[in-house]
Amino acid sequence: MGVMLHPNKNNPLRYRVQVKALGINEYFSITRLGAKKAKQLACERDAELKKQLNIRRMEADLAINKLFAPDGSVKGLRRTWRERKNRPSYECFSLYAKAKQTEIVLKEDNFEAAYEAAQKWLLNRHDITSNYEIRYLFKKAKRLYWTSVRPS
Repeated sequence: MGVMLHPNKNNPLRYRVQVKALGINEYFSITRLGAKKAKQLACERDAELKKQLNIRRMEADLAINKLFAPDGSVKGLRRTWRERKNRPSYECFSLYAKAKQTEIVLKEDNFEAAYEAAQKWLLNRHDITSNYEIRYLFKKAKRLYWTSVRPS
């Protein structure tokens, strides 16, 4: 990230502004704009892109964005069926957050308790306190995990 001379320092033809996280790669021609004007425009554009990148980082740090995907599902939560050799198979919530994972087993009529336990585990793992908006989104996302994944 930043303003660079392009193609090299010894024989520059333009200034280059590159931010890979945003997918931006722009050039400001020295021959067309002049050295001062090209550098000024490149520095201004670099400052704008730094602001955009900072906004993106701040949005990613919001509790809602840590827990929920744009489609409304819960990040790091899956309902899975585990086949085990020489042991009984079972259905569970598979949880993954911040390089830790666990499973919460679903019993016959225990969906609500398992879903609550999964919520608590994810909130504790991300160090987030529950509030009305988060509880509402968890309640809204519950319908995505109702159906069983047990093979027929």
